[in-house]
Amino acid sequence: LFFFGSYEGARLSAAQPVTDTVPTPYLQSISPATYAPVFAVYPKVAQPADPTALTTQYFAAGSVRQTDGNGTVRLDYNITPNDLLYARYIRSRPFKLAPNDIVINQRNTTGHTDGANAGYTHAAQSWTSMTRFGYNRIRLQRLDGGFSSDLEELIFNGIDSQGAEQFAKSGDFYS
Repeated sequence: LFFFGSYEGARLSAAQPVTDTVPTPYLQSISPATYAPVFAVYPKVAQPADPTALTTQYFAAGSVRQTDGNGTVRLDYNITPNDLLYARYIRSRPFKLAPNDIVINQRNTTGHTDGANAGYTHAAQSWTSMTRFGYNRIRLQRLDGGFSSDLEELIFNGIDSQGAEQFAKSGDFYS
C-alpha cells in the first residue's frame, strides 16, 4: 500500500502600477451628456498644460491579490503480485483580484478544478489487462466589477473604458 498527498498554497498581495489614458476635464466639459456616466467613473485628473488636450496619462498604485490552493492525493494498492489498483484526486482553487484605473471595474477571477482517475491492472504470464476511469471538471469565472453597474465601453481618441464583461467556462469530461 502506498499513499501520497500534497498541498501547495500561494498567497500574493502586492502593489501593481495602474496606468491608462483618461479623459481630461476639458473633454468631459465639451462631450455630449450621453458620455457622462462613463466619464464619471474615471479618476479625476488635472488639466494638462495644453488647455485643449482631450486625454492625458494616468498613473497610480493599485493592489493585486492572488491566492492559489492546489492539492493532490494518490493511493496505490497491490492487491496481489499480479493485481494493482490506483486512485488519484487533484483539486485546484485559484483566485485573483486585479486593479483597474476605473475603480469600480476591478477584475475578479475565480476557478474550481477537480480531477479524479482510477485504474486496475491485472498481469498474467503472457498478457496484461488495464481498466481506467477519469473525470475532470472545470469552473472558471472572470467578472469585471463594472458589470453590475452596466459600465459601457467607450473608445475615443486613445481612451478605451473596456466596458465590463463576464466570462464563464464550465465543463465536465469523462473517460
